[in-house]
Amino acid sequence: MPCIAIQNIVEKIAAGERPAATLEELTECGSGLIRIGAKIRQTITVIIIDGREFFENDFDWVAWIDASFEPSNHSDRCHLIDVGKMLVGLRDEGSCITIQCYRDIFSLDFFKLLPLCRIAKHRSLAEVPAFLSHTKGYATMNRQAFRKAVSAWLGEEPDAAEELPLLPGFEDALNVFTGIDSAALCQAVRDPERSVRSMRAGLGLLGASIAYELEQERPDVLQLQTLRTAMLESAREIEDRLAEFGEQ
Repeated sequence: MPCIAIQNIVEKIAAGERPAATLEELTECGSGLIRIGAKIRQTITVIIIDGREFFENDFDWVAWIDASFEPSNHSDRCHLIDVGKMLVGLRDEGSCITIQCYRDIFSLDFFKLLPLCRIAKHRSLAEVPAFLSHTKGYATMNRQAFRKAVSAWLGEEPDAAEELPLLPGFEDALNVFTGIDSAALCQAVRDPERSVRSMRAGLGLLGASIAYELEQERPDVLQLQTLRTAMLESAREIEDRLAEFGEQ
């Protein structure tokens, strides 16, 4: 079925109208949407990375990402960038192995692509296809099993990434906050006490994250560039606000 026909059916259904289509057309449309839906998020990540060349700086690029694809928060945007960077890297490497790897992982659940980014970041892009070859049944693994397989490949202690002895519950808390929409966070932090506590906690986490990245032998340059852009923009906003009170 042509894309225009699928789009017509979808628009009529969305508008509350009955589409004038046969059973075969409805079936093909529904099946096509399922196939496309499984690859939408991955496709967006590649578009994001390919789109970088059209912008002179990271700030405008990040603004385009937020306006065009509406990531739920900063963490979601970073995830899109990380996965896109890995996929585009595999694609542009151009070897038979990396191209096949790209095709193999493109339709994986997004929660599996994120741990694969850790291998590309902390080891090398070439180790991603090596990991997949070594890990039998990876396509049917659940989230926990896949994360453990990646941790084992990276030589981490069992469950090291799941729980920190000195910070019980840290991983769960982190998962909760990284999944919250930015607008919801702004709504929640609307009194002086919460503002101060949130700032202290945020600065602590941010400082720890920056320190970790800077200590790496191969830091995530794109992540640091994105962070720098966001921090510079926030600094400009703070300076403008302070200037209203005659402060430097």
